[in-house]
Amino acid sequence: MNVNADVFVRTDPRVFAYQAYASYLRRQILACIWPYNAVLPNERAMALQSGLSVGTVRRALGVLREEGLVVTITGKGTFVNHRRRAEEAP
Repeated sequence: MNVNADVFVRTDPRVFAYQAYASYLRRQILACIWPYNAVLPNERAMALQSGLSVGTVRRALGVLREEGLVVTITGKGTFVNHRRRAEEAP
């Protein structure tokens, strides 16, 4: 059994699931868990891992696309589009 200490948990019922998941993914990207140009798992895999529907995952990714943090290339996947600037480096 693969146990990941950093898993998505929706803690505030006042926040829509897609918003909470977008926030979770944003934190992962900004912390460089997924580095620049990394391919994210496909929507179905993300849905299974998070316990959310594919539609919810798709909507969360749409938020990140609008923010410029990810780009989706049809037939290729969704890629991280955020580079950590020198002043953000640890």
